[in-house]
Amino acid sequence: MSESRQEVINTVSSIFEVKSINQNLDALQFEIEQEGFKQKFVELVRVLESKNLVARLERFEGRTILLVGKFTPPKSKRTWIPRVLFAATISMVMIDGNAEKK
Repeated sequence: MSESRQEVINTVSSIFEVKSINQNLDALQFEIEQEGFKQKFVELVRVLESKNLVARLERFEGRTILLVGKFTPPKSKRTWIPRVLFAATISMVMIDGNAEKK
């Protein structure tokens, strides 16, 4: 996110009134003004979605914090296992069906 850090800051600042900015290892934290943040948040999510970024709102000690980070889709592992089990099930049903005919 380092290459687009300034771009994210500019985008958030153009939509919200930002009080402070902090950077974590995996996200940017913005303390924002609480007035009308729901509609502004929806607008921000639409803008960030095209950049493969995700935003999250949190309340902490009476403050509204906006977190922006990269969206990483979960990696699908072992997608072949259900296919193999399905093929084995069909094969066993076919074998069992043929055995009963005899």
